[in-house]
Amino acid sequence: MTDFPGQNRSQDGPQLFDLQNLDLARFDRLVRWGIWALAIVVLWLLVSWGQGFWADWLWFSSVGHEDVLITTTVAEVVLYVVGLLGFLALAVPNLYFAWRATASTPALAEGLSVQDYGFVRKLLGRTAAGLVVVLGLLLASHPAAEWETVLLFLNRVPFGEAEPIFGLDFGFFIFTLPALELVRLWLFSAIAAVALVVGLFYYVTGRIRDDHFSFSGPARTQLVLLGAAIFLVIA
Repeated sequence: MTDFPGQNRSQDGPQLFDLQNLDLARFDRLVRWGIWALAIVVLWLLVSWGQGFWADWLWFSSVGHEDVLITTTVAEVVLYVVGLLGFLALAVPNLYFAWRATASTPALAEGLSVQDYGFVRKLLGRTAAGLVVVLGLLLASHPAAEWETVLLFLNRVPFGEAEPIFGLDFGFFIFTLPALELVRLWLFSAIAAVALVVGLFYYVTGRIRDDHFSFSGPARTQLVLLGAAIFLVIA
């Protein structure tokens, strides 16, 4: 199987892509090469980080402050892992729900078989999963870069004096509020990224299924819930 049969639906509006000239075998190879390229980039980033850590270790050990480097490095690594796992915990169930919701084929584009649709859907699922991993790696870098904010929050102490408007200790605005803002910004970015990936997955599969981008049923419910979560975080 290398391409789809011809299509005769140009009168229904522009297609997302030309199914007639879509080479599925080539698309499959591109997805596989993309996965390998992602793995190589991650490996390169790890090696680069290791080189930087070794240079920092030599300097900090020369001045007798290895404990400072260890504390900051552990905080960065833990925050990065927590950010990545937190995003995956949010994205994977949503992507799996979208995958299950698009399993049925009530209507397919003319000349498209159920087997062709299943194959393309599998490739789209791999692409969406790879995009989720890339977004997770990118979004996890934000909390890792804010390690100082987190350490200040974990080691916060009261100032012993309250401001006159809300009656809160000044330490709240110095230690707690920046940490809460960090969590809010990360949640907003993570939910928006998940909604984007899921929305694109529904859109592409919908065009192949000849749904004409009509979000309804599970797709509408899921996207509405993600949108409500975004507005809740903003509120």
